[in-house]
Amino acid sequence: MKRKQFPLLLGLALLSVLTFNACEEDPNILYPDLEPFDKLVVAQNIAVLLMNGDKDLTVSGSGDLSSVQLVVSDGVLTITLPNPGMAQNVVVEIYHDDMKSVRCTQNGLVNFAEHFTTSSPTLNISAYNDAVIYSYFELNVDTLDISLNDDSFVAFRQLDVHKNILTVWSEAICFLEGTAVDQILEMTDACYYNLADKETGWSISGPLEAENIWVDAKHAASAWVHASTYLNATGTTGSMVYYKGDPATIEQNMTNGAELIQKNN
Repeated sequence: MKRKQFPLLLGLALLSVLTFNACEEDPNILYPDLEPFDKLVVAQNIAVLLMNGDKDLTVSGSGDLSSVQLVVSDGVLTITLPNPGMAQNVVVEIYHDDMKSVRCTQNGLVNFAEHFTTSSPTLNISAYNDAVIYSYFELNVDTLDISLNDDSFVAFRQLDVHKNILTVWSEAICFLEGTAVDQILEMTDACYYNLADKETGWSISGPLEAENIWVDAKHAASAWVHASTYLNATGTTGSMVYYKGDPATIEQNMTNGAELIQKNN
């Protein structure tokens, strides 16, 4: 199967360029009077920078920035650009300190900036349809629940979480580094965790280290995990689960060509 060109290389390169161009070409539009929200939906080629601080939101870019739609309903802020020809290089900067969920779709991009925090014990992150969500910086939360599919990409470099729930399918790619107590992975349909079948522009020193890991990989999914105490691996239909370290207990059920292989680097 020939895979579509992956969006991350372009997305990472463009975000800083778009931010610079937005400031150069058009004044920012401030939205100080939005209704309260703690959930975010981003779509249609819009780039969002999530930062910690008193709640504030700024839209910048070129063209008719009033065509960028921001709608709050039941605590969910949805940001869309129904007519991409009306505005270009759209960057939305959001200051927030109690975000509960972030959903990104249709080539949207979300970057968690340095010092981003949330008072919510659980942060839900989802990426669909060629979306990109990433952070180079430390993120602390009790439970981080991530789901992604359809060639989307999610990457976090410095996680400090109690529990990570990760669902990956349909040729999506996810990279996670840092530490956790428990990690639960469900993967299917030629997707990748801490591995990739093409250049992504993202480097990794090693997978998220968790005390206990449960991984279920189906239909040619591939994962690289790091369990320090307990590893439970289930795989089928040509899936590959690689593990780093020497967990005290390993339980496995690998069938139909699936394999569990130690990989320390």
